[in-house]
Amino acid sequence: MANDGITAENLERLTLQERLASANGFSLAPPIYALGTPVNETGQDNFKKSRQAFDNLPRAGTVFAPFLNRIAGEVRKDVTVQVNELRMINDGRIVRAGGDTTKTLFLDGARSLRGLLDRTDCPEPGAAATYLATIPAPRRMDEVNEWLAYTAPETKAVLRTRLALAPPDVSTLAADAPVSTSTALALAPAPYGREVFAVVSERYGTGMEVDVIARAILAAIDRGLFPGDARGEVLYDGRRATIRAIWHSDIRPESVCAGEVFKAGLSIDAADDRSAGIDVDGILWRNLCLNLIVIDENHQNFGSRRHMGATRDLSAWIFDAMRNASRSVASFAALWDTARSMALDSPDVTRDIPADVDRRQITAGVFRGLLKTDRLALPGFRGEAGINEFMRSFDREPEFAKVGIVNAITRTAHEAPMRTTFGGDLIEQQAGAILSSKRPFQYVEAGEVF
Repeated sequence: MANDGITAENLERLTLQERLASANGFSLAPPIYALGTPVNETGQDNFKKSRQAFDNLPRAGTVFAPFLNRIAGEVRKDVTVQVNELRMINDGRIVRAGGDTTKTLFLDGARSLRGLLDRTDCPEPGAAATYLATIPAPRRMDEVNEWLAYTAPETKAVLRTRLALAPPDVSTLAADAPVSTSTALALAPAPYGREVFAVVSERYGTGMEVDVIARAILAAIDRGLFPGDARGEVLYDGRRATIRAIWHSDIRPESVCAGEVFKAGLSIDAADDRSAGIDVDGILWRNLCLNLIVIDENHQNFGSRRHMGATRDLSAWIFDAMRNASRSVASFAALWDTARSMALDSPDVTRDIPADVDRRQITAGVFRGLLKTDRLALPGFRGEAGINEFMRSFDREPEFAKVGIVNAITRTAHEAPMRTTFGGDLIEQQAGAILSSKRPFQYVEAGEVF
């Protein structure tokens, strides 16, 4: 039964995927079922959800600007200090001994406290930080100041500071800050004063910041490094960032099989608090079962670097690592990017196009056809009012291809003023169905009733 439904076409596609993966240094896990066994209905549904989640991500060229704005809003500043001149006051803030007590710095969490204790003569800084983070601030002050005062005079540290991201709670120090997704990155931090988000040595290379990496990615996009319909994703918790460019298969859900490589990407992981260096990986996601639940996420490292030493060539190093990682998955992106090559004026893509219409008229005619044939609906809008909303979205990222129509529909789901609570979800589902459908578009002239 495990071999039921295996076709020569599917086996040829999956065998090609295996060859491409192996040629680029990936070692894919074998599927649980025979290669090419079609997924079941659950697997088809999960593939649709995976594709929809991908479609909901912003285009790679647009996701990094809010992230850069977020970093700029932190107004970061590094301060080199002599450790034995620091003191903690009874509310948990850090000051210079005998200095202006109005110029204080909050520690943003237990990791920063650990970094400070690492620079002292404390024999067990990890255990001490874990314990001290949980006790009341006045008791913490007494013990921390003991270690600070008796540290060797020549010991220095770099306090990495920024505007506080949230109101400081000094009663206890949280072990980890919550992770922010790209949807929240545009929010600027409120003026809660300055906080220490990391304590590092003078050898720490501060030219390897996550914003430097984001700018390098933007430069790579401008130079055409990312092929096809790449989407972007940023995870940032105030210290560490994961920045990804992702591609996704656009085959029909019923064609997905055991052993299908259905998603690919490159990922850059970095930290600004000495907890990690920089890693650039290529990633392939392979389905191993019949319900698209057991997934092999296979990483291939194309560059690693520590936050130490000279960093002036960082941008060039990141670009080279990204280029190699991108090349490793580019062949998959090309296989999946059929929607981009499907021009709207092709007779196989859109039917009944008059001879004397321009591209803009064709695009509007496609949206009319989708509404007229009930493949698309925009709750709260009737007739040309709905067409205007879709065209407004299309004009934001005009692309005269099937993928341009799908992207405009997805953007409308997020930006159009809906009159129903679940209107956006409905439109996103329709966009996913249109993308995976082989049914041609129907051109409809302006003025037709629909």
